[in-house]
Amino acid sequence: MLETIILLILLNTTLIHCASKWGLLERYNTYRKKWMPLADCFLCIGFWLGVVEAFILVFSAPSFGLLLLPFCVASGTNWLVNQALLNDYIQ
Repeated sequence: MLETIILLILLNTTLIHCASKWGLLERYNTYRKKWMPLADCFLCIGFWLGVVEAFILVFSAPSFGLLLLPFCVASGTNWLVNQALLNDYIQ
């Protein structure tokens, strides 16, 4: 289970980092609805990416304990993305 959490944190961080480099997060902020979270909220984005991944994992291996993954993955993703983006701004 810990390996799955670590892999999902790394996957989410990579997806968010690529989306910010390709300008997808800025485009999302431009066209988002008022009820949708900001693209600057990496905790929210990490949580919703975790929800999508958890549903994929539940359908591939039916274990409802996997539905708790987004709560574990979101904080790690938030911390890692903030560290990665901070390093980009320093360089």
